[in-house]
Amino acid sequence: MKNGMLFALLAVTLAWSLRAADEEPFIVHEWGVMVRSSVLVASTNPAEMRLVRAAPEGGKPAALLSAPNELFSEMPAFVARHDAVYQPKAQYRDWNKPVIHFYGKEGLAVEARIRTPKGHPIAYYPKPKLIEETFWMMGSGRTDAVGMIWSGKLSKQPTGGEPKAPEGHWWNAARTIPGMYFSGEGGAERFIFWEASALQEPLVAASVAADALDLKNAHEDASGQVLVVVNDGTRRGWAVVKDVPGKGSVKVPKDEIFQAAPGDDALLAAARAQWESFGMTREEAAAIVEIWKSDLLASRGFLVVSRMPGKVFDAIFPLEVLPKPDALVRAGVVFDAVPGEAERIGWLPELKKDMAAWSKQLEDENFEVRDRAVRAFAQVGDLAAPVLEALAKSEDPNVSTPAKRLLANLQAKPMEGPQPPEGQGMRR
Repeated sequence: MKNGMLFALLAVTLAWSLRAADEEPFIVHEWGVMVRSSVLVASTNPAEMRLVRAAPEGGKPAALLSAPNELFSEMPAFVARHDAVYQPKAQYRDWNKPVIHFYGKEGLAVEARIRTPKGHPIAYYPKPKLIEETFWMMGSGRTDAVGMIWSGKLSKQPTGGEPKAPEGHWWNAARTIPGMYFSGEGGAERFIFWEASALQEPLVAASVAADALDLKNAHEDASGQVLVVVNDGTRRGWAVVKDVPGKGSVKVPKDEIFQAAPGDDALLAAARAQWESFGMTREEAAAIVEIWKSDLLASRGFLVVSRMPGKVFDAIFPLEVLPKPDALVRAGVVFDAVPGEAERIGWLPELKKDMAAWSKQLEDENFEVRDRAVRAFAQVGDLAAPVLEALAKSEDPNVSTPAKRLLANLQAKPMEGPQPPEGQGMRR
């Protein structure tokens, strides 16, 4: 699975349904994917850190859902990285410390506002106007970006020319969804892409036992379809759970997961059907699954794909669209690798064998062989932690040094949110 260090909305789509003149309703579809591939705490906000410290001993810390590095570090050159174009502005006194597709009427003026109350913008295209707020505390303040605004018009053709994406890049797959172009001051594209960080746990959590996967829904609303994929590199199994009841659980037997239809086609069809069940069109579902195909088919380990409850998603990323849509469907979906579950490795016998081979390769005199082993360990994330902990004790620095570095990458990293500490400071 692709790895990352921040929770992020990767691909968000606003889709305006095709309308005959003005008789058809104005419909907005939004889709996004958040990936949790490692256990990460949390925030410099003391209120949130208290939640982390209050976790029961042996329990999981609060997690940052993460964005695959490939989806923002290998963006087309025309995509703006927020940290490269914007810096928070300290206000000193005496103390310092996923893709949007449009279907609509030619020339329709559209404004979309997305706020990020639990994090920061990360990347975007076309470039938006940023929403800024200043947070004051103990005589000093910090002005930061807390949202984005896009204003433009829909058109059948890009008014300024469509920027070229690299051949084979997922960006081109997103462009296959039929729709209008959005043209604004920041550029023209067949969709709007944005990404932002936030501190948020998945609401459908999975625990792994020797013979079953237990799915628990912490939210009051039913989950909708959940897709489970298990892949040890030689054998891949999958299952679709139609629903996990609100505040309920569903047990998925291991044997049932590995009795799924073999081959890629059946799994990809199930993934497309899942997105359609969330309200996406057939064309949208096909493009989304094409974008995430390598994760679904080739990621080693566990993958639990579930929808974030609408109420929670709305709170993480409040959205306002003008003109007001007649209908709005938001599908924020979590790809959860179930980090921290020790029993996972018992389901993955071939991965255990491969990690033993990679351990030997770290002793090889050839740097390229050692480098391939390091990359292989990195791809499986915290599944490799027990092996890496043993390797870190090696007297051979070619073995211990990369093992320690890989373990460090799995450690919790703080995320500084724009919120002031609880009970201290206010926005102006």
